[in-house]
Amino acid sequence: MERLKLFLRIFSGCLTAVLTFVGIYSADGGQLVNKAVCFAVATAEPLDISTLFVDDSDGNPTHDDYLEKPFVDTENKVQTGADGGDSTVQTATVEQTVIGNIVKKTLTPYNANTSFGKVFVNNQSGAKIDIEGALSAPLSFSVTPSSEPQILIYHTHATEGFMADESEYLTNRDEPRSTDTEINIVKVGEVIANKLTEAGFAVVHDKTLHDHPGYTGSYSRSAETVKAALKKYPSIKIAIDVHRDSIAYGKSDKVAPVVSVGGKEAAQVMLVMGSETGAVEDYPDWRKNLQLAQKLQFVFESSYPGFARALLLRSAKYNQDLTAGSILIEVGSDANTLEQALYSAELVGRSLVLLLESQ
Repeated sequence: MERLKLFLRIFSGCLTAVLTFVGIYSADGGQLVNKAVCFAVATAEPLDISTLFVDDSDGNPTHDDYLEKPFVDTENKVQTGADGGDSTVQTATVEQTVIGNIVKKTLTPYNANTSFGKVFVNNQSGAKIDIEGALSAPLSFSVTPSSEPQILIYHTHATEGFMADESEYLTNRDEPRSTDTEINIVKVGEVIANKLTEAGFAVVHDKTLHDHPGYTGSYSRSAETVKAALKKYPSIKIAIDVHRDSIAYGKSDKVAPVVSVGGKEAAQVMLVMGSETGAVEDYPDWRKNLQLAQKLQFVFESSYPGFARALLLRSAKYNQDLTAGSILIEVGSDANTLEQALYSAELVGRSLVLLLESQ
């Protein structure tokens, strides 16, 4: 009888482990197998699947309209769920697995549905826009070198990161997000700020991680940051929200948008602008913001042809209703390297200087 009980206990433990393995294998698309499963079968011990792996996929379609995925704090080893709660991450030995390819390509702006001269716009808002008139008219404000801050740079999704090194493929170990401001989008904003400062423009660069520990509510939190900065520095005329994009290519591949500038690869950039169209209300100055973006798009294309993807105009706010000089810019994607993104930041900074000095 004792032998029968022992047999049934071992059999039950093995069955639990095997069923757990099947569930994990199925949930992960058959891409991630952990050695801890085999260990559990051998020892007939219950298996805690939370110790096996952490979902580090971005799941981020273009322009950040995505359902939040669990986030891993790479510095503090804390996993954050959609509800913003933290739990300690228990690490396990996970074999590196290729989960997709990185497709390097230049995304042409020249097939946009609206254009004039060197400005190309993918207009998804339904509004009629006058690019020619916007380029010929002066901005509604002026920004000149001064000791008073006139430019705010901030990051609604500050943990957005990049590939550490050049690669032809993505693996389960690649982290699309990081709290380390030396390697995430905050570093890109720092380079842009430095270029403006070198030209004599006073810049406030806010490095708040608005999307950590929780992603939901990022725009509400960054709006408070912008309001606080405008209250502290009424001299601010321009507010720039710097992001990076994520571009799917097929089922599992991702695009690294690149262009050669001066013999060096730069991550392509894209301006994303909102408008008071569709269900959007209380955004009366959206055309003033769009004018600023169109003028910057003109400088991009004039100085570095193909560097900027077509400007995207949507029915949205993106906190751009807070000033008449607000823009959102996407620098590269999570498939670009940090080096490519930082080079693009230099080009963005130079272009902003050229634009502001020409007004």
